[in-house]
Amino acid sequence: MLVIQKVFNFIIFPPSIFIIILLIALYYNNKSRWKTTLLIIADILLLYMLSIEPVKNLVLAPLENFAAPVNLKEKYDADYIVVLGGGSINSSPEEMGGGSLESDALKRALYGVHLAAVFKIPVIFSGGRLAEDQTESEADIAVKIMRRHTPVKTVLLKEDRSRTTLENAEFIKSRFNPGRIILVTSAYHMRRSLYIFDRAGIDCIAAPADYKIDRSGYNFTSFLPKTREMDGIYKGLKEYVGLLFYMLK
Repeated sequence: MLVIQKVFNFIIFPPSIFIIILLIALYYNNKSRWKTTLLIIADILLLYMLSIEPVKNLVLAPLENFAAPVNLKEKYDADYIVVLGGGSINSSPEEMGGGSLESDALKRALYGVHLAAVFKIPVIFSGGRLAEDQTESEADIAVKIMRRHTPVKTVLLKEDRSRTTLENAEFIKSRFNPGRIILVTSAYHMRRSLYIFDRAGIDCIAAPADYKIDRSGYNFTSFLPKTREMDGIYKGLKEYVGLLFYMLK
């Protein structure tokens, strides 16, 4: 089921959707010239719209604005800081062939250990292995890397079995049974995460990180197509579909 879900996400969202439209256009190439032309024009327009900053911001804003940033001056009654995984690389030269964190996961992890230093409570890294050939879980990798940047007195814990956000919540609940946590994940992923953790019976204080929207305003380059903007739109669309999936489940 996990594999089917991952494959489905790659098929219906960019950039795969552009390839599918082109394949349909090729199918009509010798049957209907106007249909082929219309499909190619639609594909070009869709490719442009889904790779510019204003559209990315339109997609991500309702997600990133759902939860306010955590107040570092507040005294929260929380048992743990929980950092959700955001992807890992199984074999990286910088780690001498060991696992490394992808950029979203690294930003979440760094913010998590920063909050651990501010609030003086343990931090739990949550994330398992997504494939059988992975030698380290994402939680293992996060603890390994963050230990280099964290005082020894900071308590770094891990939940290394989960593969989805739902499993993050379920395994955190069963293993640590927290009363309240400070939940760290990317801002675009916070809305779905809060919904799932609430259903699992875990009271959460949102601590969004890894914002994708640049709030300094637009300039000429904002309207030029870029793969970075397409990636943000992909992540946003995946969140909406994921949230709908869990609401209907």
